[in-house]
Amino acid sequence: MKVASYVSRFRFLQLCVVFLHGVATAESFQSEQSLGEPLVKKYAANEGSEGMNELQEVIGEVIEDHFPDCHLLVIKETDDVNMDFFLRNLQMRNRPFVLVTRLLMMQVIKESQTAHLSDYFLIGRKTTGCRAVVVYLPDSSNSIFSNFLQILNISKNPYIKVLGIGLPGGERDFLMSHALRNTIHALYFSMVLSSREGQSPEAGLGNRLVTSQNREGSIRVYLRCLFCDAGNSQVILTDTWFPKTGWKYERNFFPDQFKNFNGHTLRMAVKSFFPFADFIPDTDEPGSSVQFVDCLEVRMLREMARKLNLTFRAFLSVDDEWGQPIGNGSWTGLVAAMMKEDADFGTCLFPSAKRNAVVDFTRMYAPEPFLIVTLKPQLLPRYLAIIRPFTMTMWAAVVASSVVVGLSFWVLHKGWLDISSRLKEPRQGRDMGPPEESSISHAIFYTWGLLFQQTPFKNPSYFFGRLWLACWMIFSFLILTTYKSALIASLSVPQMSEAVDSIPQLLNQKGWTWGMEPHYSVGWQFLTESTNPDNQMVAKTLGVRDIADEMKLVSKGKHAFFTWKNYVKSFIAAEYTDKNGYTPMHISRQHYLETSGSYWGCRKGAPFLRTIIDIKQHLFEGHLLELWLNQIFRETATRARDKKGDTAYVQEDRKQIVLSLNHLQGAFYAYFIGQLLALLALITECLQKRCLTSN
Repeated sequence: MKVASYVSRFRFLQLCVVFLHGVATAESFQSEQSLGEPLVKKYAANEGSEGMNELQEVIGEVIEDHFPDCHLLVIKETDDVNMDFFLRNLQMRNRPFVLVTRLLMMQVIKESQTAHLSDYFLIGRKTTGCRAVVVYLPDSSNSIFSNFLQILNISKNPYIKVLGIGLPGGERDFLMSHALRNTIHALYFSMVLSSREGQSPEAGLGNRLVTSQNREGSIRVYLRCLFCDAGNSQVILTDTWFPKTGWKYERNFFPDQFKNFNGHTLRMAVKSFFPFADFIPDTDEPGSSVQFVDCLEVRMLREMARKLNLTFRAFLSVDDEWGQPIGNGSWTGLVAAMMKEDADFGTCLFPSAKRNAVVDFTRMYAPEPFLIVTLKPQLLPRYLAIIRPFTMTMWAAVVASSVVVGLSFWVLHKGWLDISSRLKEPRQGRDMGPPEESSISHAIFYTWGLLFQQTPFKNPSYFFGRLWLACWMIFSFLILTTYKSALIASLSVPQMSEAVDSIPQLLNQKGWTWGMEPHYSVGWQFLTESTNPDNQMVAKTLGVRDIADEMKLVSKGKHAFFTWKNYVKSFIAAEYTDKNGYTPMHISRQHYLETSGSYWGCRKGAPFLRTIIDIKQHLFEGHLLELWLNQIFRETATRARDKKGDTAYVQEDRKQIVLSLNHLQGAFYAYFIGQLLALLALITECLQKRCLTSN
């Protein structure tokens, strides 16, 4: 606390130095500005005034009891009130505070240094924790505190506590000030100067004060009740302090005002995004009001309306967009409606770094990742079944091995013949190798014959040849057994094409296209503004179509659709799912923008934001949102199937596989190709022999 006190004093000295240049002109400035009558006429504005000291002491006790750890911004609108007693009381309790005079406020309003001043006066800094404002008001109509607080953006910090001190009758002007329109905890303290005050009903309060409450020297405390007047704000007298007896009711000056909204109407800017938001516009005009139909949003709204006793009015944005920046701090769509405070909420709006700067967001109530929709893996061509058991790398290795082994056998055979001839050993009728002619072609064909398990017609008679033959036959047996097993498995179980589960896999597909809807929202920014090379390649040829056209292209194959998970699941359930629940569409396992989901955007400073967040949290923890979402999926699919009748998408029966000529067509193709090659070889040999004979 001492450190905070020293820091506050140092900042106060800095503030004094910054604005000392205005002190020289203070006298002439005050002569031009009418400060009105003194705040307390009966009690002289001197340090020893008992009534003034009591008022300041009561204010100090309220501050100490209700927000003892708050940083204070003390605004003194009039110089006719001596606040030394109050300020010394704060210093004795080591309370950090900043004092602002009327002259200083005038200079702040003139210069409008919003960013610096908000930080300096502890309003815009979120690290300071609790904050409170104490305002001493003059008895005049030219009060400037409202403009000053507006510059400090106090309307965007609804939980800052504001205490006003002034004359009786000024409570409505203070508590209903536009600067305090979002402030939840605002009080007004006024001192009764005469027992004749308050004998008639006070304007806007509807309560007649009894004589005991008009006792001279008593202090009244007024509270702005946010929803007391049929959902509208109202000023009420909450308690009275008497010099000898103290508080009459000992009421809580800062009650929870969000248990009952008394029918308050929240304005909601909406855009269709099923299954979260779905509605029917009342007219075709821009900004038309809408009527919700069954969707996740309307179920949540009904639950909130039941618990909080509030109502909702939904309407379209003028341009029917989610919200994109258009320069000069302006936005389009739902974001623009909330920035202008035409709407309290914007439904189903995804956050981003730019949107967070101008709009507040509730908690995410339904994850909505960004993903890829493609056609499910299709059956591979049957004519390739005979080569499919091995990969191309494996086939290349087998062919290369047979060639290398054939060449090695030829070298071995030729080398043995050379050695035998040098040693002049008689062959004595022994056969040195399978072919009588020691040629490379005979060696390679002999090796391939063993690979295909053909019985060798001649075996090597020497030791190294028999050893070579045994090793190659074992290798051929293993390779052929593996191939047969894989071939039977591939023929029995249908072989499918590769599923597309990520952007790199999509880019590796030849002849594919991709696209997305013309929403130009967070998903669009993810692809077009990303520094990832894969995303940039996708963005170069990204098509833009509505969901119906995109899904038609997907159903034809070799097309990918970038979209949101639950949004597309509902469309697939309605349009591309048969009565047995089968769908030909594949949703990628790789999800992008995992932190994205369905939020409610909210105008900055909305006082009921935390209450809405708490209700959503209870619904989420109770798994009601998940239950409702699954119900909507099922009901949507049922209605769509009933409407369109039989569907063209029927799941193939794969319980029993019977091998047929269709499965073996690859073998027949290979057989006929082999016969054709043999015929061509025969014709070539005949032609070659005829040519040699003629020569």
